[in-house]
Amino acid sequence: MKTLKQIIQEAEKNKTAIGHFNISDCVGLKGIFNAAKELNLPVIIGVSEGEREFIGTKRAALLVKNLREEYDYPIYLNADHTHSLEKIKEAVEAGFDAVLFDGGKLPFEENIKKTKEVVEYVKSISASRRAEILVEGELGYLGGSSVILKEIPKDAAIKEEDLTKPEEARQFVKETGIDLLAPAVGNIHGMFKNAPNPHINIQKIKELREAANVPLVLHGGSGIIDEEFLGAIAAGISIIHINTEIRLAWREGLEKALKKPKNVKYIIGIDEVGRGSLAGPVVVAAVAVSTKLRIKNTELRISTFGEKIFTKKKKLPLRDSKKLSIKQREDWFDFIKKEGIPFAISSVSPKIIDKINISDAANLAAQNALRRLIQNSEFRIKNCRVCLDGGLYIQKQKNLQTYKLTNLKTIIKGDEKIPAISLASIVAKVYRDKLMKKLHKKYPRYDFIHNVGYGTKKHIKAIKKHGPSAIHRRSFKLK
Repeated sequence: MKTLKQIIQEAEKNKTAIGHFNISDCVGLKGIFNAAKELNLPVIIGVSEGEREFIGTKRAALLVKNLREEYDYPIYLNADHTHSLEKIKEAVEAGFDAVLFDGGKLPFEENIKKTKEVVEYVKSISASRRAEILVEGELGYLGGSSVILKEIPKDAAIKEEDLTKPEEARQFVKETGIDLLAPAVGNIHGMFKNAPNPHINIQKIKELREAANVPLVLHGGSGIIDEEFLGAIAAGISIIHINTEIRLAWREGLEKALKKPKNVKYIIGIDEVGRGSLAGPVVVAAVAVSTKLRIKNTELRISTFGEKIFTKKKKLPLRDSKKLSIKQREDWFDFIKKEGIPFAISSVSPKIIDKINISDAANLAAQNALRRLIQNSEFRIKNCRVCLDGGLYIQKQKNLQTYKLTNLKTIIKGDEKIPAISLASIVAKVYRDKLMKKLHKKYPRYDFIHNVGYGTKKHIKAIKKHGPSAIHRRSFKLK
């Protein structure tokens, strides 16, 4: 297993940065670890003094150590924002891989003195254990809490004259002997709810990296835009801290879960295919996925969150059908039939599309698909949540009023967010593609076997040469 120092050196060489994510419970740790493992990236777990008091210093160390050893995975633990030598000692004795002594609010000379004491202690322990523990120092105040901000924290170093100066960084590193430096470059702890954080100074990062000659750490990553992350990494940042965004996601997820209607047993996903086609019907599928669906020990296995299935050899992603290969869609469709997942399909012909317009035609097909699914399935609609992909709406109609639909929502880009909608997209796509390929035999001039009715150059050329067929939409104009 590579050491944290080696991982950081590799990141510098490859012009990448390592993610540092704070936790205060096992749920957060599991989520971060699973995400890192899925992406096959090293990760640093951080626990501040307050977070260590909640989860336990020794317990945090044991949890991370267990994951590293059980999975042989590069996951490391940092004692984030520690303000005393006593607390540093607790973390070192517990087996942390790195510690941050935060003297950012101290006068410069006092910060050097106290940071140096920490370095001398940690290096003595590292030598006796023959295991290198990294020490990070902080130069400049970034604000004190990972919270949603209404204004910039008082005394935070935001103005140019308050940012860490290259000559001070050089002196600080030289006199303390730290391994990592966390400078003030316009970054702050916390994030604004409806606006990006203040811009960070990329040029300053470059100057500090050259002056300090040690890897730099960017704190307060929540709220910083992606372009500035990339610029900061290119300029010399090797570790990026994220905390507030994780806390916010946790809270929003919890609030969302608590707002969910009780006794929901099925999520019905509804999606259409063929809206933009020049020929053929618009097809809508409705798929009912049990909220308890957990499939294991089969050739295709659904993950804990129901967002992906896995084969023994490769991942099979679940998303909008247009972003899947033909083979992937067929595998998913076979999976749906094999597991007996209820679904229904409805289509509206080109003649009706021309008569009422494509939007109303798609909504009509959605209503009919939902009605068929309800009529042909054993579940009760009051135990279902109905989720439609963006652009689809269920209007009140006599043939649906008896089902008392109340838990119904249209979700923009739902086929990328809701697994049931993604499955509906796949069912509709597989069905419609097969139908269009059959129609190719009747209308071979239009190459439906390849374009499935969509406006390719070859298809448009054939229409202009031979005129539209009986299944072309007259209301769709050629460009």
